[in-house]
Amino acid sequence: MGFKQLIAIFLILLLFATYIVGGAEKISIFIEKYSEEKYQEPLIEKIAYYNINYVYFMAKYKRTLELIDKFINKYNRSQYVERILFLKAKTYDKMLQTRTAIEEYKKYIDDYPEGKYKNAAERRCRELLDFY
Repeated sequence: MGFKQLIAIFLILLLFATYIVGGAEKISIFIEKYSEEKYQEPLIEKIAYYNINYVYFMAKYKRTLELIDKFINKYNRSQYVERILFLKAKTYDKMLQTRTAIEEYKKYIDDYPEGKYKNAAERRCRELLDFY
């Protein structure tokens, strides 16, 4: 069994355990600390990226923002930054912090004028502005 398959199985089990037992934030903190103790770059960066997506998926938005800020401060040139900045705007959007969400969508559009998520960011920003 390859490393990618082990990671996939681990993530599936982790999501299942979280769904049954709860405690996504505790699991996220464990993943963060464990990866920093046991692994080296660039694997730590990749684990941090997946950890952000995990807590977002589990609707732990404050933790998501905390991890996003840590990630951007540490890996500001990462290949994942574009996706993470878009996710930051979506997180504020999910938290119903409309003004901040609009600012973050605009920041993403300014930083990535040809970005992968540009159309989605523009569309959502317009929707929020229509109702804000």
